[in-house]
Amino acid sequence: MERHKGGLGIKKRLCGWAGCSRLTDKYYCPEHEKIAKARRKQNAYSNAEHNSSLYKTAEWRRFRADVIASHPWCSVCGARSPDVKLEVHHIVPVRDNALLMYDRLNVMVLCTSCHAAETQREVNERKRRRDR
Repeated sequence: MERHKGGLGIKKRLCGWAGCSRLTDKYYCPEHEKIAKARRKQNAYSNAEHNSSLYKTAEWRRFRADVIASHPWCSVCGARSPDVKLEVHHIVPVRDNALLMYDRLNVMVLCTSCHAAETQREVNERKRRRDR
């Protein structure tokens, strides 16, 4: 259900919060947007805490070392170890599918610089999708 605000052509719709009947030009009304934002922040914190513990295991360290040994250069810029520090990047993030944590087809070797750029691109894409 969309309505126009005062004839100005700005569409209003019902808040996306279950049971809320307020009209808004965003997904949630201001009250529920605050709640949703706090929940997203809490979920991001607990996901980050969980994910960081996965990378501290001996299994991950062995997997990472094996991947880098079999592919000792950055897949983007071609920089080689030991000239740069190499990292293992998950193509499908672990937060989206933990079952792919140790799948060699879901990882690529990147230098620190390329890994930071790729991670930032993914963060921006998630924000863009969330803010639609």
